[in-house]
Amino acid sequence: MPRLWLIAANEYKRHVLNRGFLFAVLSVPLLIGAMIGLIMLMERMRVNNRPVGYVDLSGSLVTQSDSTNAGPVQFVAFPSEDLAQSALEAGELQAYYILADDYEQSRKVELVFVQSPGDNASAQFYDFLRLNRLHKDARADWPLSLDLVGRRVVEGTFVTVRSADGVRVYNESYPVSFLLPFFIGLGFIVLLTSTSTTLAQAFAEEKENRTIEVLATSVSPGQLVAGKVLGISAMGLTELGAWVAAVSVLLGILSRINSWGWLAIIWVHPRTLATIVVVAVPTYVMFAGLMIALGSTVADVQESQQIGGVLSLLFTLPIYATEAMVEHSTGSLAIGLSLFPFTALVSFCLLTGFSSVPWWQVGASVMILTLCATGAIWLAGRAFRLGMLRYGKRVDWRELLGRGSRVPEPSGSPGRRGIP
Repeated sequence: MPRLWLIAANEYKRHVLNRGFLFAVLSVPLLIGAMIGLIMLMERMRVNNRPVGYVDLSGSLVTQSDSTNAGPVQFVAFPSEDLAQSALEAGELQAYYILADDYEQSRKVELVFVQSPGDNASAQFYDFLRLNRLHKDARADWPLSLDLVGRRVVEGTFVTVRSADGVRVYNESYPVSFLLPFFIGLGFIVLLTSTSTTLAQAFAEEKENRTIEVLATSVSPGQLVAGKVLGISAMGLTELGAWVAAVSVLLGILSRINSWGWLAIIWVHPRTLATIVVVAVPTYVMFAGLMIALGSTVADVQESQQIGGVLSLLFTLPIYATEAMVEHSTGSLAIGLSLFPFTALVSFCLLTGFSSVPWWQVGASVMILTLCATGAIWLAGRAFRLGMLRYGKRVDWRELLGRGSRVPEPSGSPGRRGIP
């Protein structure tokens, strides 16, 4: 057993202290940062704070004041459309609105522009109309001040939905916390894809420099494979944790720069986080064992990568059934996908965001995953014993499953020939 942990620690250090690991850790946060930067650039391009004019032919709007203007865009009143058009052509306005004569009955508003106005200007003018209506209908017996009522009108509705057990909290204004478990599932799929090559090549270096024979005489194949699986699994989970930490720091910096207050209130219930963690660890160990087994049974690494890509697709199956799982979170499909080893993690990432998952379902899934992870490590060890001396040759799956020839001994023990 000490040799197993020694192999695991050496494998972990070999990958974590590599430059490729640092690149893999930084690539995802940098990609997310580039995407957020692109979104910020697009948002800035749609913002225009230049003045906007309006022509009130109905005479229903009050004079603009601090209580009727809820943003940085200034609205300029014009007595006629000709004057507003002249100001627009002179570049003094980005656009102007025309309220019809029968605006009180028809609510007809016409927008005139040379180039499309900013989205913020259109939204602010809509609030300007609502605040004007509020001032016109204001009553003297209101218990609250007109400015306070106007602020609430502009802010709109603010609904928070909490489950009875307090685990799930949904805020329609800040849906990121609600979708965060799903994003964690997507990150796990990216982790599987990025580390599949490393897992498939677990013994490539040892076979290339012919040190595999020395290792086979020092430790048992089971210990060697189990150490490899644990070391690479720890490396993968470290990479995932580094992604979460780096993205959290990046979002924290962006929230301060752009005053995004919603980033500061992202919250996940500890029970939801614990469920994802206890399901993710055996899931990754199972995937690591299967990928090492594939790498030991095929003739070249490219073939194992292709098979590993198909294997990774199995983990994404719950995404295609999201609607059915959300609508029927206690149905047979949702429970079946949460208990099936390849789809359990992504299923729980979806279910914990949209429903309350009972403890028995989590416990049963973890038990099944633990058994499958143990079986995957055993299968990888058997595949290694069959293929460790077969350079460039394929290991038949009938042999791997015990239907072919006897597995050779790793040490120098004499072989036995069957008598026909």
